Order: sequence, then structure tokens, then C-alpha cells
Amino acid sequence: MTASERELKDIKEELKSIIEELCEISIGVRTDFSGIGNRKCSECIEKVINKYNSAQLKLNRIDISKLVSGFESITGNN
Repeated sequence: MTASERELKDIKEELKSIIEELCEISIGVRTDFSGIGNRKCSECIEKVINKYNSAQLKLNRIDISKLVSGFESITGNN
């Protein structure tokens, strides 16, 4: 595994961890608190989760080999 692949893998893992933690927070806010605002707060957290999920999908589509070869062709490094 190249350094670039490892770095991308680390980013994906960290993003996954953040998403999981935000899901737990959202559920906790929705269930552990009562009153006006807890549902709205949970919905806002879920919007952020959706954006992070979208970013994660985009990261999963990245083909490092194409990026490296493209970069090498631009810079002349082989």
C-alpha cells in the first residue's frame, strides 16, 4: 500500500468514526432529552451526518492509481 493509499484509508476511517459518533449523539439528543428543541437539534445533527455520508461516498470512489498516474503525467515524474 502506497503512502497515498494509506493516507486516504486513514481519512476514510476517521470520517467513518466521526459519522458513527454523530449518529450516537443524535440518538442521545432525541431520546435522552425532552422538551422543545431536542428534535430540531437532532435533525440538524442528522443533516451534518448526511453531508459526511456524501463526502464518504465520494472518497470511496477515488481511484488512487488514476490520481498518481495523472499527477505524474502533469509533473513529468515517473
